[in-house]
Amino acid sequence: MSLRDACRSPVRDDSGIALLLEYVHTLSLLERRFFTPATDIRFLWYDSLSGRPCAQKSAAFEKASMLFNVGALQTQIGARQRSLSIQGLSLASVSFEKAAGIFQFISASFNNAPSTDLKPETLRMLTSLMLAQSQECVYELSLLNDTDDHLLHAQEAAQVSKSFEAVHDSISTPPVKRDVPYSWISMILVKLEFYKAKAHFHVGCAIALDEVAKEDVAKCLDSSKSSPTTPNSSDTRRSLARNHVRQATLLLEECIRIHKMCHLLRKVDMLLDVLQQAHDRSLDLYQKLEEEDNFAPSITPAPVVPRSRRIPVPIAPDMNQVRVKDPFHNLGPLHLFCAANSWTKPRDVTMSKGAVDAYSSFGFSVRGSAPVSVTEVEPNSIAAKAGLLKGDIVIALNGENTRWEVHEKMVERMRQCGSEMVVTVVTPVSVQPPSTTLSQKEVPETKLNGHAKKKK
Repeated sequence: MSLRDACRSPVRDDSGIALLLEYVHTLSLLERRFFTPATDIRFLWYDSLSGRPCAQKSAAFEKASMLFNVGALQTQIGARQRSLSIQGLSLASVSFEKAAGIFQFISASFNNAPSTDLKPETLRMLTSLMLAQSQECVYELSLLNDTDDHLLHAQEAAQVSKSFEAVHDSISTPPVKRDVPYSWISMILVKLEFYKAKAHFHVGCAIALDEVAKEDVAKCLDSSKSSPTTPNSSDTRRSLARNHVRQATLLLEECIRIHKMCHLLRKVDMLLDVLQQAHDRSLDLYQKLEEEDNFAPSITPAPVVPRSRRIPVPIAPDMNQVRVKDPFHNLGPLHLFCAANSWTKPRDVTMSKGAVDAYSSFGFSVRGSAPVSVTEVEPNSIAAKAGLLKGDIVIALNGENTRWEVHEKMVERMRQCGSEMVVTVVTPVSVQPPSTTLSQKEVPETKLNGHAKKKK
């Protein structure tokens, strides 16, 4: 099975992530080796949102699409974690942050996206969606760690609602809204209203149970949008708790309405069960707080101030976590033997000393390392008559690959050839200056003759 075929169905764990990154790195090596503007290899992908096919010759498009799948795989890893354990929720939160980091990395690294999935607007929406899901995990963790702190839970829930509100704003932009499924929009609206309801419900519980000071309640509510009633007396406290629980009940009814409007969400019975249970719990508490002789009009309570002990942020991908071996390592150093440089076809140059020339020079000098290059060819010398040219790159000696041979080792092997050697060389047609190579000044020039010596 080819590496690309294996990437079609990766395992949903770290090994699957490593497989996709291995492909991205391998493709980068192949791109530098062989891809030119004339390369006609098309990569076909289907948008995850619209399903439309998109074929491009660009290797950058292939790498961006594969990295998109890395982000998708991270979301699946996060969704598979156990939601009832602290460890599972912590791992899920980190997985969603890593997914956000991948989408953010793609948006910053690849321009002129040809497909909907890779457009900046889509990637920003997906980044905010991943962070919102991570914020959900933070809220769930607060329920497990601080079971009785209702005001803390209220503000954590309000923060989740705010996160999904940001997602809804992103998903409502024209380039994204056109391709995003209606079920996505409906689900985001459900979560936005659900966590807003949870925030009001927690505030109502905190006030009804008389477990917090009135100053703490005031800090929890946004006085800029509505004048919060301070629970000074028991009657006022009960009335304020009732208003918050009533608001929670109304919001949950809105969640159920949105759920019923989407035919795909209607098929998710578990979601309806969660909404219905939350609604019943809120309604039961409201009925307990309701007084038969209370004819005061209900007022809309002040919104809960969103606040969290941990705001998720995108985790930038560690692209160096996977190391790959160059599949074409034997071709020589990548900076030299790459698509940016042009060479003649390899040719064999046979040099032989006769009895008269046994102690004479071959008549050429080499410099550099991995591989060595011919820097001088003496006129009428054995090398010149054999066809060796100044600037030739020695890629083999007597049939053995020398593209990675260091200078000293190469000179020693040439000396051991005695009176005859066959060097395989290529002549540069156009070579870009290397970015990171061993400087020619750092490697001595060596003249090949009977008594080889290094020039100072």
